[in-house]
Amino acid sequence: IYLKAGLRWLSQSRLGTEQQVLVEADAWQLFQHEHIKKGCPDAAYVLLYRHPFEVWQSHQKSRGMHMVPGMLPANALPAPAKDLSPGDLDGYCAHVLEHYFQRMYQLAVIHPQYLLLNYAQGPMELTLQTAHHAGIALSETLLAKMQTRSQFHAKRPSEAFAEKMEHQSIPDSLATAMQYYHQLEAVRLQQPIAGK
Repeated sequence: IYLKAGLRWLSQSRLGTEQQVLVEADAWQLFQHEHIKKGCPDAAYVLLYRHPFEVWQSHQKSRGMHMVPGMLPANALPAPAKDLSPGDLDGYCAHVLEHYFQRMYQLAVIHPQYLLLNYAQGPMELTLQTAHHAGIALSETLLAKMQTRSQFHAKRPSEAFAEKMEHQSIPDSLATAMQYYHQLEAVRLQQPIAGK
């Protein structure tokens, strides 16, 4: 009941011309997916992911609340690994990423109609494939505006986006997350390219 009420609130018309609604879920909501799916059985689902080491590096710079033990309700994420030292935020991040990628791979196998997208494909490719998958027509004017906006950092809109990360020295703690990442990539690369 709360899910449907939340979706109704999020999808309120602003201009009176809207025909579709895009809802972005947080990563930890992967574990509530079956509940979400029951509430929205006909939605066009997209699983967007990023190389685990890049996510790990990003959280070293600025931790998201889901990468700090105890910041989310206990049932939101899998229990922390028992062998982690208190305060080992990098280890906890690796543990969470392992479970995120495992869950995404499970969903990709269970629901082959879900669109898989890798952050490395770039903002415009992600936008175009998502729009095609969801049946959303984008005008040339809107696409041009999106292209311009995509050149800037999402969290710091006045700053040009120039995030380049090296994949050297991937820690052993990310080994399982990396295995699931490569399995997801194999599935993604077998999917037909939306709009082509």
